[in-house]
Amino acid sequence: MFGTYNTPPIQRYTLGPNYYYSPDGTSSSFGNPIWREYLDLSLEMQADGSALPRRTIMAEQLETFVHGPLLTGRVAMLPAQLFVLRYVSDLTEFPHDFKIRAVPNPAPVKGEEAWNDGAIGDHMSISTKSENQDAAWTFVKYCMLNGGPMIPGGRLPSLLDPSKQSQAVADLLGPDRDTLYDVASFEKTIFQTPYKIPIDTITTAAVEVDTIYKKLHNEVLLGQLSVDDFVAQATQQADDAIEAAG
Repeated sequence: MFGTYNTPPIQRYTLGPNYYYSPDGTSSSFGNPIWREYLDLSLEMQADGSALPRRTIMAEQLETFVHGPLLTGRVAMLPAQLFVLRYVSDLTEFPHDFKIRAVPNPAPVKGEEAWNDGAIGDHMSISTKSENQDAAWTFVKYCMLNGGPMIPGGRLPSLLDPSKQSQAVADLLGPDRDTLYDVASFEKTIFQTPYKIPIDTITTAAVEVDTIYKKLHNEVLLGQLSVDDFVAQATQQADDAIEAAG
């Protein structure tokens, strides 16, 4: 068993919003020392067996099925969003006999405040061409305030009445929650832990920069590229993409 599926993304925890970019958005952030620190940590964890090797993740396409290593007992921890709980609750497809406990993400420096890497996603909008504007708005408000059938899929409402938190956790974890989960840990982690959620606002060449990072990141963890070369190549390629798009 490996300790964790992957290395905690301490670069995101440290830099927060727009972590691929310099503060003014005109260049990349890959020259920041935190990227080197993250990659060194990743290589160290991979070497000592505390993190699943990148070669294994890529060979078995585990980036698409991140829940697999956790539910088959190959890793002890999985940094993930709530959507993975739909697989944990599915004992027919993923049988297992252990409970899942929720804990907050670790801080890069103990005792110091850090950004969370969680995502605010599943954006909803109403088409200006819709012939059902009022009904659509009613549905959006319902999802934001109540969640209803969206909750078991890992989509908690954005503006939940505190009095409904325990029921939301019960709906999230399902009827077998006392068998499959440490229920109290989920309620504490989700609703009683303060988070700084980063909201990215810079999108210049965002797809290109993300592609550059992922390619070179994989090459480092596969032993094909040094950390020094990552910093040089990622900075040059990302900066060129940002300049071209700007």
